[in-house]
Amino acid sequence: MSRVLCVACVLSVAGLVAACASGPQRIEHPVEGRVLEFRGTHGVLMQHGDIPGVMGPMETMAFTARDSTELEAVSVGDSVHFVWVFEGQFNWIEGVEHIAE
Repeated sequence: MSRVLCVACVLSVAGLVAACASGPQRIEHPVEGRVLEFRGTHGVLMQHGDIPGVMGPMETMAFTARDSTELEAVSVGDSVHFVWVFEGQFNWIEGVEHIAE
C-alpha cells in the first residue's frame, strides 16, 4: 500500500511542477468601443459594448495598452476594436484598430 501512496505523491508533485512551469494562462476577450480620451502614453478611456462572459456595456472604462504604439493610429471619437488580454494578475489591450464608419 505504501508503494501506491508513494507513486501517487510523486505524480501529484510532478503535476504541480508542470502547472507552475507553464506560467499563467492567457485569456483574450474581443471588444468594440469608442475612444473618449488618452491618459499618458499607454492609457485610454473608452466607452465599450458588451464583453460576453466578462461584463455588460460601460459608459466609461480605462484600459492600458502594453505597447504605446497600439494607440498611435486612433484618435478621440474613433470607433475601435481590440483584444483585452488577461494573463495572471495582469491585463492590457492589444490589436487596437480603427473601425471605418
